Amino acid sequence: MEKIYLYILTIFTLTCSGCGDFLNVEPENSVTYTNYFKTVQDAETLLAGIEYWVKDYHIGSGLMYPEEHCKTAMLLDVYVGDIKEAKDMEPGAHTSSPKRLYQTLEQIHMLLDNIHRFELPKETIHPYELQAHFYRALTYFHLAREFGSVPIIKNYKEYLAVPQSPLKDVLDEAEKSALIALELPKFEELTDGFGEPRNSKQYASKGAVAALLAQLYAWRAAVENKPEYWEEAEKYCNMIISGEAGNYALAENPQELCNTTLMGESSEGIWEILNTRASGEFSLSEGDQYPTRECWYLNGYPVRTESSYAPSPDLEVQFYKERAKRMFDKDDRRRDAYFYALDADTLYVVYDKASGEMLQKYSVPEGDGHAYYALNRETWSAEPTDRLLNPGDTLSAKYDNTVIRSAFVLKYRNAVYVEDSYSQEPFCLGIEQNRVYWRLADIYLLRAECRAYQNDPQAADDLNEIRRRAYGSRDHDYSAAEGDIKVAIFREREKELLFEDHRWYDIVRNGWNHLHGHVDYDFVRKELPAAYANLTDQDILDGALYLAFTADMFERNEYIRQNVFWNKKLQ
Repeated sequence: MEKIYLYILTIFTLTCSGCGDFLNVEPENSVTYTNYFKTVQDAETLLAGIEYWVKDYHIGSGLMYPEEHCKTAMLLDVYVGDIKEAKDMEPGAHTSSPKRLYQTLEQIHMLLDNIHRFELPKETIHPYELQAHFYRALTYFHLAREFGSVPIIKNYKEYLAVPQSPLKDVLDEAEKSALIALELPKFEELTDGFGEPRNSKQYASKGAVAALLAQLYAWRAAVENKPEYWEEAEKYCNMIISGEAGNYALAENPQELCNTTLMGESSEGIWEILNTRASGEFSLSEGDQYPTRECWYLNGYPVRTESSYAPSPDLEVQFYKERAKRMFDKDDRRRDAYFYALDADTLYVVYDKASGEMLQKYSVPEGDGHAYYALNRETWSAEPTDRLLNPGDTLSAKYDNTVIRSAFVLKYRNAVYVEDSYSQEPFCLGIEQNRVYWRLADIYLLRAECRAYQNDPQAADDLNEIRRRAYGSRDHDYSAAEGDIKVAIFREREKELLFEDHRWYDIVRNGWNHLHGHVDYDFVRKELPAAYANLTDQDILDGALYLAFTADMFERNEYIRQNVFWNKKLQ
């Protein structure tokens, strides 16, 4: 975290250089424009600052822009409070501020607008410029997807001081910077300005840029009704899958996916956001540290063992076991990798005298008796055991799982515990796993979608690649009897990427395709909650699928205007 604090102090000094007369008297060794933009360390500090803001609006305390839409599209059977407000299209739940995204852009332009000041060889400083362009492209893509029409700033001095630009122009801006960033090398070849390898996938690489471009062109193809962009999106998916953009490979099976890929820094991961103690990004003094928003809401027993998350028929937020069983049949290995003890009739918490630990066990009806399983907290997999209690063990808690409707999510499992005097077990502080933003399975399924909208039969090949990993066989390959392959691909993305915060964007992208007459299934009005079922086509065209601006935005920028849909709804 030291480099982050250094960054904050540095940036504050630079951005406040004209804030008042008291700053005109500069102490010796102060950081100014004349002496700062010089060294590799200066460039590293600026890049760390950009990454700080990127993490902040994704998984930090500043998580704002994706939260509302994520909650809206979550597959839930019981929900209350802010989730219910989001699903009911309550204006307060869909009113947000892009402030942190513009703060990110401000830091990006702090680097881009001063790149010429560095007295370094081009081959040393140019990679920092490319990193900044990746983040600039990513940020404008976020702004476009969440708000539609937003201001485009050319440098940090113009922060929120210009009128909004149309969606097309915002996406053009993202595309322009992404194409520049495509010059970045593969992840395996990334180095910093000191010549040392970059070993974190939070840094942009050719693969990360290709993934961004694939997502961007697929979005443009759908939302802007430009079918020619499907081919462009497919091209960048090809770059990743073929190895042209880096060395990526699918995890062997769903259990490995959960144990390695979703931890971070694996061969399947393409671009990630750090969330580990080793990196200094996961703090033992902070709460609510979870890789995704859905993980935050749904990670309960057996990872979170405190009383409010213990097995109960009355949990406030629930994803039912029956829903999980409908989505994932018994042959689908994701079923038991993503969830804990779906088929159990009884759950047990056992005090193990030998180890001094509390263990999770469960029983499953088998013949005239029961089979017992124990959760291995090293691998987070359930292993058969010949007995419930060993000599000296104590049964600490017992739950009748036949009356508990909630499915217990085990997809994110690297829990961090701290001692808590109020509970039998240590308190779960959070899940120490990177936010794996794009991974190879996502790209396979996105390419399948691109091909399906081009009527390319190879779409089934990509869909089957992910199904074969899920099932361990070819027995569930796609057939025409399933119906529209576009819907089948959506369902596969829904299952494969469950709880990874992708579902809203998949619904909206395919929903626009329906609006333009490219797919029969009405994704928005059938996949989103009841409030969305009442939307008209004109409501969607007027901006119903975007977030509304908070009131403070109008105070910061006199040029800001609310879109037509939310302007009517907020009156």
